[in-house]
Parts: sequence; C-alpha cells; structure tokens
Amino acid sequence: MPAPRPLAQVEPELLRRLEEAWEPARAAGVIGHSSLEALRLHSTGFILDAWRGMPGGEFVDCGAGAGLVGVLLALELPASRWTLVDASERRCDMAARAVVAAGLTARVVVEHSPIEGVASRSDAREAFDGMVARLFGPASELAECGLPLLRTGGSLVVSVSAETRRQWEGMPLRARTGCELSGQWSTQHGSFISITRVRGAPAGLPRRRAARRRVPLMQEESQQL
Repeated sequence: MPAPRPLAQVEPELLRRLEEAWEPARAAGVIGHSSLEALRLHSTGFILDAWRGMPGGEFVDCGAGAGLVGVLLALELPASRWTLVDASERRCDMAARAVVAAGLTARVVVEHSPIEGVASRSDAREAFDGMVARLFGPASELAECGLPLLRTGGSLVVSVSAETRRQWEGMPLRARTGCELSGQWSTQHGSFISITRVRGAPAGLPRRRAARRRVPLMQEESQQL
C-alpha cells in the first residue's frame, strides 16, 4: 500500500486557474462537484511509492475525461510526463484547457483516440512506466486494451468499487495479458488496485471489438481460448 503523503505545494493562483478551466466540465457533470482539494486527495491515492522515486517516467491516463487525474498527478509528480487519452473530442478539449491552465504543456499531451488505437501503435506499445484509470468502463476492456501499453515492471492503478475489484480478480490476467494483480488499498477518498506487467505483452491483444464483445477477457479462461 502506498504511504499517505501530503499534497504537493501548488500556488493558489494555479489552483484558481484550474478551477476556472474545469468549470465547463463541472457544468456538464464530467467531474462532479467535489472541491478541488478533495479531488486532489482522491488523485494522490493512485500514486505508487515507486512512482515517487522515479527520476522521470512516462505515464498514461486511460479514459482521461476532462484530465482530472492526469493533470493533478502531473502536478504531484513534477518530473513525470503524461499522455491523456480519451475517445471523446469534447472531453479532450476540456482536458487540454486544464493542461494549459496548469502550465503543463511541456510534459502533458492530450490524445483524442480510443485506447485500443493507442495500444496498436508500435511507438506506444509497452512504452509506459505507469497508467491510471478512474472511470474507464468495463474492467475487461481496460485490461485488454490498456495493459499492452505497460512496459515490463510498469503498473496500472485503477480506482475500483467492490464489484470492479472482483472483476479484476476473476480475469486470467497473467495467462492472457502478461500482468498480475500486485496490490490493493483504500484511502479516505477511494479504493484502488494495482496490476503490474511481469512479462511481455501478447501480440494478439487487443482483439477486434467484435471479438472482445463476444467473449470478454474475464470469460476466456472458462472457455479455454
């Protein structure tokens, strides 16, 4: 479990700009109405101790939405570089506003793409030290389409409910993705699990969308695929 740490020191003016940049996202219900302080505390729950010790590191936020987690973690990890990926152009625009407001354009980029599109690129596959996901969607989709982005030793951290945690625990992760569950913890602001790559990503992932929908990854073990 990552050790609790105080929030990074961030200038009040920067936080004010972020609040202003995220107003359209709040109005649209994309990030809810929690205070920015509460959102920052939730976001720090994603941080593994190993990430704080990295001299830099390449990270990706899957289903980044308005950039909430990725932007706040980029501020918490000042040497890190981030790619915020979302399939919605509107949400990518919201995230880009936040990146500019936070003064992070030198080390945070926003990419409008489904995550499987990123995973299919040779320059992105097994290229990231860490990955986060807050509200991505089905666990099986994130496992199949997101985990190929991790290099060996890299970890995905997911914010989970009791049900989504059970979904992760029920998947044949090591056999099908080369990854394994490596931790679970809770803070006052959320519950999290980590999944770490222990060997190379299989060449066949992600499968085409129709195949994923027909037989989700969490069902593959029982069907002997």
